[in-house]
This record gives sequence, C-alpha cells and structure tokens, in this order.
Amino acid sequence: MGKQPDINPRDLVDALVKLTARVKSLEQRSPYTGTGMAPNGLGGVQSTGFDGDLAAGNAGTKGWALNDTDAAFGTLHLRPGSIGNESLTNPVDGKVGNVSASGFTLGAGAFTELAGQNLIVPTGFTQALVTAGATVFSYNPNTTGGSNGQGGDAVYCYAQVTTPAGAVGSHANPVGVSGSGGYATSFSSAGFELNGLTPGSTLRLAVYGCSAYQNLAANPDNYANAYASVVWLR
Repeated sequence: MGKQPDINPRDLVDALVKLTARVKSLEQRSPYTGTGMAPNGLGGVQSTGFDGDLAAGNAGTKGWALNDTDAAFGTLHLRPGSIGNESLTNPVDGKVGNVSASGFTLGAGAFTELAGQNLIVPTGFTQALVTAGATVFSYNPNTTGGSNGQGGDAVYCYAQVTTPAGAVGSHANPVGVSGSGGYATSFSSAGFELNGLTPGSTLRLAVYGCSAYQNLAANPDNYANAYASVVWLR
C-alpha cells in the first residue's frame, strides 16, 4: 500500500478562511456589480453613465434610465408594427367619402341635396378633421326668362357635412350659364373641424345645388359630386 500524502491542517484552515471570506464578499456585493447599471431609487434602474434626472423629467444626453412610469433613451430602434394604434396618445383613423348623381333637374331658388353619403364615426373617436368639396354641372335648355329674358341663369353648389349636433358647409359658389343649351360647372370646397362626436353616430356628406332663376330641366349629362377626406381623432 502506497504512502498517504501529507496533509497540513494549517493549509486546510487557511483555505476555509479564504473561502468563507469570498462567500461573504459575494453575499455583500451588489447584484448589479459589473453590469453597467444600478438602482435609481425610483423603482427602476439606470445605466451608470446616465447623466439625466428621471425624477425631474430630464432625459439627459447619454445613458438610459427606467422606472415604473418613465423611461429615458437615446435613439430608439423598433421593429415595424411594434407600436399599435391603441398605444398612441392621439391615435388616428381615416376615411374617404365620394358620392355622385346625374340626370337630375336643378331647381330654382332653394337648395336641395343632389347626392349624399353616410359616414359612421369609428369606435373610440370623438373628433374629425374634414376637407370636403362639391361640383355641379348642368345644361340650361331655357330660352326665355331668367337673368336676361333669354333663359340666362346661374348654377350654385356647396358641400355640407351634417352631424347630430348640426351642419357645416362650404360657401355656395355661383357660376353663370347662358340659355338655349348653355352649360356650366360650379365648384365649392372647405375644411371643417368637428368636435364632440359620438362613436357610432352618422355624418352625412352631401352636395347641394340649385339654379338662381328658373328650373333647369333634367338632362342625362347633369352631374353632381361630393367628396371628403376625413381624419378621425380621439
């Protein structure tokens, strides 16, 4: 049987003392040691190089910081689609309205709806920015009366958006039209800011038109159009 190695009890004691001291040091060391970050006293962490003050809303110029309600970063790189519309403070939605009619009689003196379209306020939205326009084209077959005794007249149109609270419209622009088969097109457009809308309620986009002196008889080429670009807001 071979000789057993010599064991110095003093060496074992020294090793145990060193191991105990190392374990104690590890227990007392911050878990953030060597990570480049540390607690910020605000319920979060920040990089050791952060030079701002998150509590004061100062994002600093370098480093980063996080707590329960705030964050400070430099350039933020996100994958496409990472932020949903519901995560935005003021998310938006959009709608384009477009409606037309043809072959109508253009009545004299009183505006009537020639074409209209309903737009539904989307869920969660209470405001809208609307850019709307309208056109009316009409032939004039009249040969007597009117503005000059020979059937001369004027064609008017305007765009209107009607909400449950009321209606807003563009200016009614007239354009002169001669008798005996004359024709003309009236244009009108405007922008509107609508507030206090109810989700699910209806907005009516329409074009209104009339003639100034006499009815302009129905013609297959008579044409009216209303269009709108709507941006829905919270």
